[in-house]
Amino acid sequence: MISLKDFLSPDQNYYQSLENAIALEQPDVLSISMDHYVILSERSKLMPLNHWMKRDAFDIEGITPAIIDSLQNEAGDLNGLSPVFTGSALYINKKMVAEKGIPVPTDSLTWDQVFHLAQQVKPDNKEVRQYGLYTKYAANPYMMALYIGEGSGLHFFNNGNKHFTIDAPGWENVFQNIVDCFQAQVCYDNHSKASKRSMTREESEVRSYPFLAGNIALAVDDSALYRLLTASKDRYNDLEWTVVPSPTSAEYPTTGNGIRMEEIFAIPAGAKHADDAWELVKYICGDDYGRLLPQISPNDLPAREATDEDRLAEVFYKLDHMNNNRINGLRRLPDSVLEKMKEVSACYMAHMLEQNMPVRDALHQMQHALQTALDNSTNPG
Repeated sequence: MISLKDFLSPDQNYYQSLENAIALEQPDVLSISMDHYVILSERSKLMPLNHWMKRDAFDIEGITPAIIDSLQNEAGDLNGLSPVFTGSALYINKKMVAEKGIPVPTDSLTWDQVFHLAQQVKPDNKEVRQYGLYTKYAANPYMMALYIGEGSGLHFFNNGNKHFTIDAPGWENVFQNIVDCFQAQVCYDNHSKASKRSMTREESEVRSYPFLAGNIALAVDDSALYRLLTASKDRYNDLEWTVVPSPTSAEYPTTGNGIRMEEIFAIPAGAKHADDAWELVKYICGDDYGRLLPQISPNDLPAREATDEDRLAEVFYKLDHMNNNRINGLRRLPDSVLEKMKEVSACYMAHMLEQNMPVRDALHQMQHALQTALDNSTNPG
């Protein structure tokens, strides 16, 4: 078994280096990330596991549905399995929310509802600045919009007809929510964090997870924060918090993008010892090994929900379907178009945030610039 991370070279094409590594090492089992898995699956470089699973009556019913959904292709093939994942959820500062007279949410919220609640936490004159909402993409509002749109079931690029679709009412709503949030100084701004050369353990944790500072009402963050909060109750016992499922949309309440996998085990096409490889994959992703995972990977969540988990951990297992169109869409674009996207997104996001241009007009101009760049890249001259 090899990990393809060891073979990635900055001077090589990112995806070609994967196939080069497999051809050179000829492994029987791969440990790959979700991005690598999608690429290798699309190029038929992985063996479907279905016939082994059927032969051995391998139980996939116990694996959280969103994981199976994200690993399974349209033909129903599973080309890999993962024993662990990183989830996402909405963390709530109960004390802050209650002080604003807002009922503490106890179940899933839509992104529109999250922004509405965040807007009720206005800047005040307190010595410690308060914020309504934090997301891990706050440093880049454009990527924040793509992340939220993806989690709401939106697509910014149609791979079928090769057209950008960001100039649409759904996207306008997402971008408007973000613009309003930053305009009202309710969204947490990562640029406000002062950098320090040396930090204590607590300072480092707060820098990684700003919700821990106690001045953010709502935070969409990953399950590593949950693990930290539950394992460090003595250090954060002043923080009154709870957690609910990651925001989705009213139209697709069980579809989101709050799951990430960095260790997917797969068997490459042409593996010399495929049957033996399956035995290893079956063990790593099975029930017996699953019981050892809390000791082996304490920061990850088991793909098979543990019966002895804290009740709050259930929020990470609520999704049935995954929407991965953001990464898949970006990966399919030529480098020249990605460079253009970086340029125009910075330009037009600034126009929107500074209120120099309405959101609708900015998205229209952005889509036109991106489509022109894509058309020129496929039809030069």
